[in-house]
Amino acid sequence: MAGILFVDSRVADLDQLLAGLDEALRVDVLDPLTDGVGQIAAALDGLRGLDSIHSIPHRSQETLRVSSSHSAEYTALKLSVRIGRVRASHTDR
Repeated sequence: MAGILFVDSRVADLDQLLAGLDEALRVDVLDPLTDGVGQIAAALDGLRGLDSIHSIPHRSQETLRVSSSHSAEYTALKLSVRIGRVRASHTDR
C-alpha cells in the first residue's frame, strides 16, 4: 500500500478534496464524534508496507483538532505513542 490519509470529516470542501487524490492512497474519513487518535490507531493496526501516513485535521479558530480529541498536548502524545507502535511493527521488514 502506497500510503494512508486520515481526514477529519469537518474539513471544508471535503468531497472536492477527496476527488482530486491519487487512487493509490487509502483514505479514511474520521468521525468527529469519536476519538480521532483511536480511529487512526485502529486503522493502522496490522497494516504492513505503508510508504506514508498523512492527515488533514479540522482547524477551528481556537485549536487544531483531530476529531473529538480536545487536549492538543494529550492528543499529540497519544498519537505519537500509537504511531511509534506502528513504526515498531514495520521495522521487521
